[in-house]
Amino acid sequence: MGSVEKFYSIIEEKQSDYKNVFEFLRTFISSEKEVSYTASRIRIDKKWGRLPPVNTMIRLAPIFDKTFFETCLREKLDSAKIRDKDVEVGQKYLLKVDSTQNTTEEERLRKLKRKLKREMHLEKSWGI
Repeated sequence: MGSVEKFYSIIEEKQSDYKNVFEFLRTFISSEKEVSYTASRIRIDKKWGRLPPVNTMIRLAPIFDKTFFETCLREKLDSAKIRDKDVEVGQKYLLKVDSTQNTTEEERLRKLKRKLKREMHLEKSWGI
């Protein structure tokens, strides 16, 4: 089972105790507007087989195992079609969780690889 499928299966498993997704989301999201938005994003992204946006993932973080969530978030950040602002938000979250702000060589190489992947995607989409 891929991480995307596992991500949504964990959400379904956790929400099974509640009447619907909205009640489940209300337990940790206070704004009704955010609950509605998050529920629709989950439904749409699950249908298309992709992870939800970074901010939505971070809102859902409390329901996941820490290492699995970090893996999914890193997978999302490594995506070629992610905005720079979302990358920053995700990296800030990961730094806050880790509490260790020293970048290892492996992390530096991963960031360079991600940057190259995104640049190649942009070049391809612009036909350069």
